[in-house]
Amino acid sequence: FAFVLKNFRAFRGGVPPLKLEASVHSAHSAHSAMPYALRSRGPVAPPACDTGHIKRNRRSEHGADIDVLELNEREGCRGEQAPSVPSVPSAESMSFTPFQEALNLLSELGWALYAIMQAYVLINSPELDELKRARVLAMVVSILGHTPCSFIYHARQCLRLDEDPIENKWRRLDQASINVCSAAYCFATTGIWWYGLVALVWKLNHAIDIWRPTSDATKRRTHIFLGALLYLLPIAFVDVARFYNALGLLVAGCACFALNKRFCRGYGSALFHISMAPYHAVILDHIAFS
Repeated sequence: FAFVLKNFRAFRGGVPPLKLEASVHSAHSAHSAMPYALRSRGPVAPPACDTGHIKRNRRSEHGADIDVLELNEREGCRGEQAPSVPSVPSAESMSFTPFQEALNLLSELGWALYAIMQAYVLINSPELDELKRARVLAMVVSILGHTPCSFIYHARQCLRLDEDPIENKWRRLDQASINVCSAAYCFATTGIWWYGLVALVWKLNHAIDIWRPTSDATKRRTHIFLGALLYLLPIAFVDVARFYNALGLLVAGCACFALNKRFCRGYGSALFHISMAPYHAVILDHIAFS
C-alpha cells in the first residue's frame, strides 16, 4: 500500500524503468528481506523488445548489506517513446476556475433570456410586418440552437469533466453552432434570403473545418469574428450609428475574452457574455426600426 501511494504519480504518467533494491540484513535469515522499492528515473515506455540483462551490485547502507538489482535495457530498445497518456489538467493550467465557469454558464443564460424576451416583445408588436417578424424569429431560433451547446460546454468545464478545456468536442460543438447561427443572423440583419443562404454555405464550411485535425483555437476564433462582420456590415449601409454601437460592443467583449488572464482575472468570458445583451438589443432595434 505504501508502495502505491509513493509512486502514484508515476503510475498516472506511465511506467518508468525499474530499479529494484532488495535489502537483506546480514544478521537475519532470508525470510527477513525488506520490501522492494521502485525508483523512477524518467517517464519512458516499457520496452517492446528484449530488455537486456540485470546488473547486481552490493553495497552497505545503514548497517545492512544491500543487493541492488538494476534492469539495463539494450541499445536496440533505446529511443522508443512512451505512448501519450492523457491527464486531467490542473486548475492552475486552466483559464477559469470552477466558480468562474459557473459565472460563464449563468451569464450565457442571462444574455440569451434577455434577447429572447426582447424578441418576444417585438414579435407581438403590431407595428412589425411579416418579414421583420421572420427576421426576429430567425435570431430566436439561432439563440435557442446555440445556447444549449454553450451551456453544456461551460457546465462540463465547471465540473472538470474534460481533459483539455479548449481542445475537446464540446468546445468544438459550441463554436460550430456559433458559425451556423451567424448565417441566420445574416438573414436577420438584411431580410435578404439569398444573402443568408450564401452565408450558410460559407459558414457550414467553417463549422466542418472546426472538426478537422488542422483546426486550432486562433483559426476558429477568426472564423467566428468574420461571421460576425458578415452580418454586421449590412447594418452600416442602413444606420451607421447602430453599426458602430454593435461593433464597439463586440470588440469590447472580445477584448475582455482575449485579455482574460492579463486584465480580467479570469472573468473575461463572463464579461463577454454580459456584453452580448446590449449587443443583441442593438441588432434587434435595427431589425425593428430600420
